Amino acid sequence: MIDPDALPKDRVCLLSKVEFTNLATNTRMKFEIVSPHEMNLEAGKISLKSPIGAALTGKKVGEIAEAQVPSGTLRLRIESITID
Repeated sequence: MIDPDALPKDRVCLLSKVEFTNLATNTRMKFEIVSPHEMNLEAGKISLKSPIGAALTGKKVGEIAEAQVPSGTLRLRIESITID
């Protein structure tokens, strides 16, 4: 079990709900960062080890993350971070 109170509130980490903007398309998305076995895109959960999850991890609100995906590089700006 992970104690949510022990997780950083100002950086993206496991169990963070992250809202970000794809700077190429100006599209906003929101996902929860979860362990690989909990990943479920329909439920809005992406793996910590996925290209996007790994790129977002450790970033703060306002920072730009660059994720290497099959179609190229995504530039993602962190808009908000919450942990329930």
